[in-house]
Formats: sequence, structure tokens, C-alpha cells
Amino acid sequence: MPARLSAAYRGTLLAIATALQVVVIGQAYAQAGTLPSPAEMNATLDSLERVALTASDATEQARAALSITGVGRIPIEQPSNQNAPVMPMYPGVVARLARIYEQSINPSVRRIIVDWMPAQTERSAAAAFLGKVASEAPAPIPPSSRYTLGNDTEFSRQHRAVYKLSVMGTVGRAELERLHAAGSVQDPSAKAYLEKLAKDGYRVKSH
Repeated sequence: MPARLSAAYRGTLLAIATALQVVVIGQAYAQAGTLPSPAEMNATLDSLERVALTASDATEQARAALSITGVGRIPIEQPSNQNAPVMPMYPGVVARLARIYEQSINPSVRRIIVDWMPAQTERSAAAAFLGKVASEAPAPIPPSSRYTLGNDTEFSRQHRAVYKLSVMGTVGRAELERLHAAGSVQDPSAKAYLEKLAKDGYRVKSH
């Protein structure tokens, strides 16, 4: 188990990460010389990962996970063509987020990771991760519970993963087609939504 970080150090790391997020997705992205080296960034990401997994405060965990997603996001300068390839400045962010997802018991952390996967530069890895989430075994649902169309907070994590794939362009469509052909989505809400997408021809949506 990684050593627990002090509150002051966690706050410093989160402030650094927030600043880095602005740089990475903001107009200063083009000025690559102003950004940390891969080694420096990985050291910061390692520390943020520890915060996401070991901080005593659930909100701090969620903020750390969100900061990590910011480092891997597609820059806002990227053209609207969501299928155009983009070289990641810091490879491995999706693998790191997947590791945090697997180890975290904080539902907010896991939801943030799922929600921000479509924005990651490593698009093929992001789609594969969402496909894995969509294929998770369904959680027990109380008889009184029901999913309400339009109320995203009531959707299962598997359903959210299917939806996130539907906004990822051709790479998301390919993963949805694979999931449908394999019949690997078992969560009732997610399965019903995938069936609807299949009947509609997996129409690609904009993120």
C-alpha cells in the first residue's frame, strides 16, 4: 500500500495538476517547450494516482482522478473531426486511469473515469476500456428501482459506458459492433440501449 501523503502535499499536487490541465487543453498546448517532460509528468501522475486511491477524503480522490484525465485529453485546438488521429503528449494515461478504476472503491472516481474516456487522446485504448466496463456483470437492482430516460444519474455504469462509446465516432462504433456481436453486455439497461443503437445503425454522434 503506498504511503499516505500529507494534506498539504496533496493540495500542492492538485494545484499543480489543475494548472497542467489548463496548459494541456488550453491555447498554450502548442508551446510544447513550456510543458513538463514525460518523466516529470509521470512523477506527478504517480503522486496523483496515490491521492486518487488512498486519500481519506472521497472528494480529494475524485479531484485527483479528474486531474489525471485532464492530462490525457484531446486539446481544444483539435479539429472537430473526432476520427482524426492525435499523438498523445503523455502516453499511458488511459492505462493509468484503467488501473485506478480497477482498484478504486469510490463510485465518483469510477464515474469520472468513465465520463472522461471519450475525450482521451488514446482513443483506441479508451474505447477498449469502455467496452470492458460495458461488459461488467450487472449489479443487483432493487425491485423498486427503474431507469428513467433522460435522468443520467440513474443509469448503470455499464449503460454509461455504452453511451460514451456512442459519442466516440468510428472507433466507438467499432467497439459497439463488437460488443453486440459477442453478446457480452449483460446489464439490462446497457443491453437494451445497445440493442437500440444497433437497430438505429450505430449512428455516430458528436461528443
